[in-house]
Amino acid sequence: MLWLNAALAFSITMLILSMVTSVFVETFHRLSAIRVKGLRLMLGHFFDRVVAQYTPQADTQTLALLKEEFLDTMTVNRAPTGTAFKGKISRSNDDASHDEGLWNYLWQGRRLDHLDINDFMSRLGSSKFGDNIRANSSGITETILKDIAQKFAAFGDEASEFFQRRARLFSVVTAMFVAWAMFVQPQLLLTTYLQNPDIANKVLEMQENVTKDYVASKQKELITAQAANDQANLEKASKALQDAMTAGNAKMASLQQAGVPIGWNDERL
Repeated sequence: MLWLNAALAFSITMLILSMVTSVFVETFHRLSAIRVKGLRLMLGHFFDRVVAQYTPQADTQTLALLKEEFLDTMTVNRAPTGTAFKGKISRSNDDASHDEGLWNYLWQGRRLDHLDINDFMSRLGSSKFGDNIRANSSGITETILKDIAQKFAAFGDEASEFFQRRARLFSVVTAMFVAWAMFVQPQLLLTTYLQNPDIANKVLEMQENVTKDYVASKQKELITAQAANDQANLEKASKALQDAMTAGNAKMASLQQAGVPIGWNDERL
């Protein structure tokens, strides 16, 4: 029974630390606009390999300009907060709206961070790129558009797999940093739980709340990842991130109050 309680307490401790790690990872993704840049990168490859073939008469310089216009068409938020963004397509020298900078990435939502297949096909059909496809295709238009939609879905799946691998690697590196910064020693934790059953029992009492917090944190991550293009959802995503960081600090403090040997002190230093 002692071993079982110690193992359960250790698992709960690791679950709490994993939530703290997730907060750091999500914060980095938000601050660096990883999803925004990832979508734009994927669409750039999609243009080069799929859309560009329907403009055979264009030279290299024209294709580069068309590519920028295509990326704007697909990623510009058409209803952001503040001054309406016009995009590079129609931006003039005195246009006061911009989509550059950290503040616009984080708060004003000038660029999309996700694009489903329905939205993509809608934007494509209402743009001149859809007209080019219809004008330069040699087969049935419906069949060609279906093929483009399938290729977009395939590109999206492959890009998601690529970024998931990078995110997992970054999560591992972040977890190592968290373990060092908070002095998390697995052997010391197990020894403490085995030698001090009272501490293990205090951690076990947190199980129900920790499980609920874990489920809630996953839902908040989903809100952040799929935040729509209006101000209300961006506010929800930002608030969810702030709440998660506050909750992470509270969890670490509760573990320390229970006697769990984490965190640096003079002796450990």
